[in-house]
Amino acid sequence: MKQAIFLNILLIICSYFYGVISYKYELFPFYKIKKILTNVTDNNIYKYIGYNYTGSKEEIDCSGLNKKVLVILIAGQSNAANSSNIIINNVKNSYNFNILDNKCYIAGDPMLGTTGVGGSIWTHLGLKIQEFNPTLQVLFVPIAVSGTTIYLWQKNVDILYNRIVMAKKGLDKFDLKIDYVFWQQGESDQQMNKDKYLIYLSDVVNSFRRLADDVKIMIADSTYCKGKISKNIRTANRHLIKEVDNVYAGPDLDVFYEKVYRYDDCHLSISGLENAANEWFKVLKPYL
Repeated sequence: MKQAIFLNILLIICSYFYGVISYKYELFPFYKIKKILTNVTDNNIYKYIGYNYTGSKEEIDCSGLNKKVLVILIAGQSNAANSSNIIINNVKNSYNFNILDNKCYIAGDPMLGTTGVGGSIWTHLGLKIQEFNPTLQVLFVPIAVSGTTIYLWQKNVDILYNRIVMAKKGLDKFDLKIDYVFWQQGESDQQMNKDKYLIYLSDVVNSFRRLADDVKIMIADSTYCKGKISKNIRTANRHLIKEVDNVYAGPDLDVFYEKVYRYDDCHLSISGLENAANEWFKVLKPYL
């Protein structure tokens, strides 16, 4: 009896430690379990998740936008969503396409269609674009989902990929073409090895490339969280930028790691948002 109890305890201990090791090094059955958990999650939760309260928003007619409007799709995780604590409303000539109802609104925080209820980089960026060119219209299409791994954006996984499809179908109704994709993700995948992340990133970029023949995809380095930066993800980003046409380096947001830029040592503070918007504007400015 005692021997059986000892063996059971030993088995539990061994299972625990193998579980830790399999997670860290992505050994069997890491992805099997991950796939099961993913399938258990209702895809519709991910498909339709996002801020969708339009009561305080001013709707505009999407078809009334200038045909030269700059259309920017924003994907990734929380720092690309509404994760900060400052609210900016009614940014002139900046608009927000909401994939959850296929309507356009004057841009303001929280942005519609992405997760979170706080402020975002994109209202700040809209102000900078307006200052640079007061006549230029920009339409932000935010589809980022807080806390998500790049695995969930894979086409064959068919979860967050649906949001890319929703954005294109919604914009197609108004003959609006996506000009730029801003990809800002990495914090959730700090432990992933370079080769695995590169495979996943290649799949995501291929999905973005299908949006339009000449769409420009800009990849930010955004991996800092809780005192850690992923060199693996940063290396994978550089590799893909070098090897794939129409893929460009976005801003390096990992340089803003000090407390003044991260209110919880991960998410962007007010100063962090302002700096991130400045860096995104520097990347975009040559094309305006």
